Amino acid sequence: MLIVFLVVNFVDLVVIFLVLVANFVVIVVNFVVIVVTFVVIVVNFIVLVVNCVVLLLLVLFLLIVLFCVLFVSKCLLYYCHGLSTYLQLTNIS
Repeated sequence: MLIVFLVVNFVDLVVIFLVLVANFVVIVVNFVVIVVTFVVIVVNFIVLVVNCVVLLLLVLFLLIVLFCVLFVSKCLLYYCHGLSTYLQLTNIS
C-alpha cells in the first residue's frame, strides 16, 4: 500500500514538473513574441522616418525646380521686355 502511495505521489510530482516546464515554455514563447513585435514596431518606425525624409527631400527638390523655372521665366520676360523696348526705340528713331 505504501508503494502505491509513493508511486502515485511520484506521478503527481512528474505531472506538476511537466506542467511547470510547459508554463516555462509558454513564457519563453510569449517573450519571443514580445521581442519580435517590438522589433517590427521599431522597423516600422524607421520606415516611417525614412519615408518622411524622402517626402521632405522630394518637396525641397520640387521647390528648387519651381524656383529655377520661375527665375528663368523672369529672366526671359526681362530679356523680352528689353528687346521690345529696344525695337520700339529703333522704330521711333
